[in-house]
Amino acid sequence: MIEEPNGDKTLIDLVKILWLWKWRILSLVFVASLLSAGVSLLLPNYFKSTAVFYAASQDLAKPEPLGDIGRNIEYYGNDYDIDRLLTTAHSHKLKELLIDSFDLYSWYKIDRQANNAEHRVRQKLSKLMSIEKTKFGAISLSVENINPVKAFEMTRVATRFIDQSTSNVWKSSQAKLLETYDNKITQSDAKIAVINDSLMQLKKAYNIYDLTNQSEILLTQQAAIQSRQTSFSSKLSSSLIQDNPDSLAYYTNLKSANQSQLQNVNSSIAKFNEGFNPIATLERLQIQMTQQSAIDKERRDQLRASFNSPTSGIILVEEPEVAVYKSRPRRSLLVIGTAFLTFVLASLFALLYSTYKDTDWSVN
Repeated sequence: MIEEPNGDKTLIDLVKILWLWKWRILSLVFVASLLSAGVSLLLPNYFKSTAVFYAASQDLAKPEPLGDIGRNIEYYGNDYDIDRLLTTAHSHKLKELLIDSFDLYSWYKIDRQANNAEHRVRQKLSKLMSIEKTKFGAISLSVENINPVKAFEMTRVATRFIDQSTSNVWKSSQAKLLETYDNKITQSDAKIAVINDSLMQLKKAYNIYDLTNQSEILLTQQAAIQSRQTSFSSKLSSSLIQDNPDSLAYYTNLKSANQSQLQNVNSSIAKFNEGFNPIATLERLQIQMTQQSAIDKERRDQLRASFNSPTSGIILVEEPEVAVYKSRPRRSLLVIGTAFLTFVLASLFALLYSTYKDTDWSVN
């Protein structure tokens, strides 16, 4: 055997050692391969069912805003929506649903009365269920089971639960918003009713029925009466009327009656002017509140229609299917891996044994 001056073995020496041990190493590899093949045949076949979906945007659950034409709607959710889906997918509620729906205690052969039974069944389910975000931003949900139909049904139920849970969160927010709208509309209607009563009382008190037309009518009446009054005064100053007692008395009475009408009109105008500002203010407030209440009612009706319509929280791009081929175990890989590991360990043992078999390990 050739050795280096420092006592280290060369690569050729290591190869010679392995060559001397070749039959023992190959025998161990062969036996280990046979054992791993036998053990792998005893392992049950697992089948995987997978669903792939995107998070839906909350814009899909929102009604079209009033006066908003051509609003850009986002169909796919953002990172926050994806995080909410992942949180729901990893929740205990989903595991409890699958455990209860498919009697996984019996299926996994776990005694319900045993200590930590709930923890064990959840841990077993977590090992067989995979939830992850893909590189394309979608969410992949997979469930493995020795029964391909059961794996498919569990994946489908889990997907529906995530969809419904997300939709319920949206519906809960819409319900609170609907309650807010109802309270606001109720308060607005009550205020409008008070304004209407006050407006009726003011109009009755000031004898006003129409601010715009009534002012024109009163001014027209005042102008006509003043014109007649001027005419009567002109006639009474005429010498012909002054010399005729009957005509003088007649026009004097007409002027007196006309003067009384003028005073009534002037009084109505003064009263009208006094009530104009408060009534005009209340009418403007009435119009504004009525318009706002109508807008709120329309928004509430749109929101209620959206609330009552079905809404999906996910966009399913790959539905779960019944697997036709097992997902694991990969028996060939298991046998090859066992054979390689046995070869490495046996070779390492041969090298160490040959190198240190003549070493004196006794303590001087």
